Amino acid sequence: MRKRIILIGVILSVLLPINVKALSGSINISCNDSNVIVGNSTNCSITGNSDSEVSALAMTLSSGGSVSISNIVTSSVWQGDGSDGDIQLYTDSNKTGNFSIATFTVTGNSVGSGTITVSGVMFTGADFNDVGVSGKNIVINVKEKETPKPNPETTPKPSNNDNNNNNGNNNNNGNN
Repeated sequence: MRKRIILIGVILSVLLPINVKALSGSINISCNDSNVIVGNSTNCSITGNSDSEVSALAMTLSSGGSVSISNIVTSSVWQGDGSDGDIQLYTDSNKTGNFSIATFTVTGNSVGSGTITVSGVMFTGADFNDVGVSGKNIVINVKEKETPKPNPETTPKPSNNDNNNNNGNNNNNGNN
């Protein structure tokens, strides 16, 4: 009898599906403007999305080409650090769905294009299992400053003074 119960238990465990939900997610980078002028900046953000609870995350934020990154500020829902681009964050209130990760500033340094890259992305689930998430990049075009063109209405016009600019004075000095 005992062997039958064990056999039924084994058969049921094989036949009954076990619902295990694995952590998966994605990240996104968005900027207010994908075109900046040399010396000007645009604000950008990193957001995440997960169908399961995320308790921690790690990633590297970097720039290349004609742009640089500054003012990295991690979202207040996370604890940890990321001010140098090496973002290591955790939370005691696990995140699911869409969530904010960080904001930063991108500055155009020279004419051309630059790339902002988020790489090495790792989400840690509430069960403390790590899952790699695909990185992202975004291209920022940097344009030359436009030099102002002179306004033709403000350009001085030559005087039509027939008196050789003598304010109406005669140049004869009395010698006729």
